[in-house]
Amino acid sequence: MEARSNRLQDLYRALYEHPDELLQGIASTWQLEIVEGNRELRVRHLAEGMQDSQRLRKLTDHLSDGARMLLAKLASQGGLVPAHRLAGDYGTVRRLGPSALRREAPWESPQNPVEELYYRGLAYRTYADVGRSAIEGLQIPEPLLTRVRDLGLEPTRVALEPVAQPPQEVLCDDAATAQEDLLALLVHLRNQAPRIPVGGDLGQLLVEALIGLRERGRLLGEWGEQRLSFLAALALGADLVVARGKAVAPSPRARAWLRAGEGERYRALLQAWRRQARWDELRLANLALVGDQQDYDAPGARSVVLGLLARAPVDTWLSLASLVQAVKRTRPDLLRTDGDYDAWQLRDTDRDQLVSGYAQWDRIEGAVVAVMLSGPLRWLGIVEIGSDDDSPATSFRLPSGRLPRWRRGQGDPDPTPGPTLCQVSEDGTVRITSRDTCYTRYQLERFAAWEGQDAVAQYRITEGSVAAGYRAGVKTAHMIPFLQRISGGNVPQPLLARLLAWGGRLGRVWARRTIVLETVDKATMRELRADPEIKPYLDLPVDGTHHLVRERDADELLNMLRARGIWVQVIEGDE
Repeated sequence: MEARSNRLQDLYRALYEHPDELLQGIASTWQLEIVEGNRELRVRHLAEGMQDSQRLRKLTDHLSDGARMLLAKLASQGGLVPAHRLAGDYGTVRRLGPSALRREAPWESPQNPVEELYYRGLAYRTYADVGRSAIEGLQIPEPLLTRVRDLGLEPTRVALEPVAQPPQEVLCDDAATAQEDLLALLVHLRNQAPRIPVGGDLGQLLVEALIGLRERGRLLGEWGEQRLSFLAALALGADLVVARGKAVAPSPRARAWLRAGEGERYRALLQAWRRQARWDELRLANLALVGDQQDYDAPGARSVVLGLLARAPVDTWLSLASLVQAVKRTRPDLLRTDGDYDAWQLRDTDRDQLVSGYAQWDRIEGAVVAVMLSGPLRWLGIVEIGSDDDSPATSFRLPSGRLPRWRRGQGDPDPTPGPTLCQVSEDGTVRITSRDTCYTRYQLERFAAWEGQDAVAQYRITEGSVAAGYRAGVKTAHMIPFLQRISGGNVPQPLLARLLAWGGRLGRVWARRTIVLETVDKATMRELRADPEIKPYLDLPVDGTHHLVRERDADELLNMLRARGIWVQVIEGDE
């Protein structure tokens, strides 16, 4: 989370707020004279002298290496950095009154780089907005900031360390795996139309749907429930699913996502993770917040880590510990953005104990950085994770072939695909390339059953799968032109004959299992229909006191009625 100044003070105001003793010290450092006259005149004369580029360069040439590094850091970050982000590497400012300033003369012997800039008039205390908090910051005011930038000082880059040897084991996910598993989820939602149970929520329904797909062998990626929960969060964050009442289905945006190129789909998932507030990496790190931390900014933390990765070398195995230390040096307030490391209380769920304070930084922020890479960034295909011996994650690598999907200016990630062609066999087998065919396969699964895939996906058309298509409103009059189009007109005649025969037998007679809901009078039925949560279940009226209810909805409807104090007498058989 970036800092913003509450005051945006200029150099004149900043100097005016200093005591006379400090103004005299700054003037001597810059080899300027304090003129006679009122305070406004003395401050204006001093500020004008400090804008002399030659004086500024001479002063910065005599700064310590640490002070020059800090000056460059401030200039590169808009002139303002929260003070707690600097304390570990650059120190803090002693608060000295007029007598102490005369006695100590800190501009002559500053104790650290922060004091070196502050007591020589190159940086000033201010207050910065970080999240919901106003905290102390260090600022280079204008017009001094412009003059400092003109010096061309380069901030020190935090180096990520290569590992001496390649890892013994590599964990990686293909960049398309998450997309393929979400395609499977969207097909399931469309074909099965699940409903959110009473007391349930949409996120949990999606996780349970993914677990069901895992048990049927439909998913291509890791089967762990943490990854399945992550996929559910991506589906929600990318607006791929919609709940209409209790019914859950793919959203209109899902169809646009499926039609898009692979790179565009990939970037949509990456942005969904970056923005997703309901998913957080604390759970992956076996940490749980105690109480309600309103200033927890998970999206901001992800942006910091991605920013460091954007400057990392590619195709090189790098130490994961060095990335953690780079975050600790540059953004120690990654999670606890106000720098008050004792304000948060977290529970280590592994050891069932509370952790807080800066001493626990490695266990909190350090662990979250590590699981960002080994979890979401690996599941999205951005990084590969290396492990050695008993250590599950010791190194990482950024494959260069995937850079166009997430780094700007790395080429065109979406070459224009050619026409979709597939092979259709006489026995109903359909083989189609997996690349750039998401929407075509989404349509195909309306009437063909998925059997497996790698670079090529295989489906089979059977009488049962065609019947399922009919139940969803897809007739052979739709299936045959679709197959002809995607196969280039090469659908075998025996298969066409079977499709026409199956279509002739299907769609002429329907049967539906239902229950009859009966009320004592029409007024009671009108009262039920007026309830917005109950009304969607009552879409098959018989007369004023009778309604047909789909069998799959019966238990849910009865539970809702009981919750309203209406106890339904269930009559079995022919009573």
